[in-house]
Amino acid sequence: LVSQINVTWRDNANIVVGVSEPDGRRRTEDGCKWIFRPRSSVLSRYNPPVTDPIIIGVDVGGTNIRAARFAGKSHTPESKIKRPTQPAANYEAIMQRLEDVIRATAPPAMAGVVGIGISAPGPLDAITGTVLNAPNLPGWVNLPLKREMEQRLGRPVFVGNDANLAALGEWKHGAARGHNDVLY
Repeated sequence: LVSQINVTWRDNANIVVGVSEPDGRRRTEDGCKWIFRPRSSVLSRYNPPVTDPIIIGVDVGGTNIRAARFAGKSHTPESKIKRPTQPAANYEAIMQRLEDVIRATAPPAMAGVVGIGISAPGPLDAITGTVLNAPNLPGWVNLPLKREMEQRLGRPVFVGNDANLAALGEWKHGAARGHNDVLY
């Protein structure tokens, strides 16, 4: 019987305990999981949330800003938005437009959003999220895009070069799928 007990860690230092079937499925009598909260030493019932984490993907271009919302591990967007970038506008106007597009794509109050990925033009430092020099967006020189958007949105932001991310997408899901060497 002990080998059938399944214990896994959950958020807030909770331990989830359930019985595993021979095929690996976990169960309790009514489908709920039992949780032991070590701090309070109380067993309580817990129904896991039914919503999937939400990820927002954004492409910043010289002509348009496009954003899409994805739930869980789905590759099909739940919603998409496209707005003109208007690169002749000043830096703050473009940043505000970018924030507005992301918020319009996300659920109200950014509920459930666990991260935002932004593809940006030109050379950049993907680790710090700094755009070094965007050729089609005036004023985007040494722009700390990651830091700026994290402050505005309150969520983790990841920044990558648009051409590199397009090639990665083709390798993972498109015409280059299954190939080890790809030129893009």
